[in-house]
Amino acid sequence: MKTILPILVLFCALSVAGQITTIKNEIPESQYTAAVMKAQELRNSANYRSIWTKVYFEGRSKDAIIQAKTLLEVIQPDKRRTVDETFYEKPVREERIWVDNALYKRINDGQWQKYNGGGSGGGGIESGQVKNQYRFLPAVDFEGGKADFYEHISIRTANKASQNEVVTVRYVRTTLSWFSLDGKLLKKTQETTIDGREEMLRELTTYEYYPKNLKIEAPQLK
Repeated sequence: MKTILPILVLFCALSVAGQITTIKNEIPESQYTAAVMKAQELRNSANYRSIWTKVYFEGRSKDAIIQAKTLLEVIQPDKRRTVDETFYEKPVREERIWVDNALYKRINDGQWQKYNGGGSGGGGIESGQVKNQYRFLPAVDFEGGKADFYEHISIRTANKASQNEVVTVRYVRTTLSWFSLDGKLLKKTQETTIDGREEMLRELTTYEYYPKNLKIEAPQLK
């Protein structure tokens, strides 16, 4: 119950935020891409902390089930710390620290292991026919201030072969992003659904820039 309650609060908040998605002022992909790239450039030169959370809804009206959570901390130019947590059959926590071209890693509360070099990153591959739509609303109210709001709806159509037939599946991904007026990404939500099904995945990422308590150091090895 400790994890469900905050997620339910988040669900209500996003339902209210979702009302913004009725705006009709569509924009070209180039404007959205420019905002995303600018935010990435600003993040590449900033110290920051981000928290990504993935939750699953078996049905739109059912309680959220938290599946995974990642904390990322960055001190430029070369210090990073990640904490990956998964909450499936058996919860697992993996912590990594990159300092002075070395990687330190431990699972749960186990001993730290040191590796030379190391890096972080990842990406996804989209396939099938994809249709994108972009909308923009400037200077909306956001947590006591103002932020630029973008909506990106991506519909991917793919053919899935079964034993007896080929079924057309439509994946709908809705991404809502809030950027500071000077271009930093503050918050992003992404919902993924399949037409005709009640289940849904929701991912939330928040960013905090130059937090006062941000500190990354190499752990003590036993």
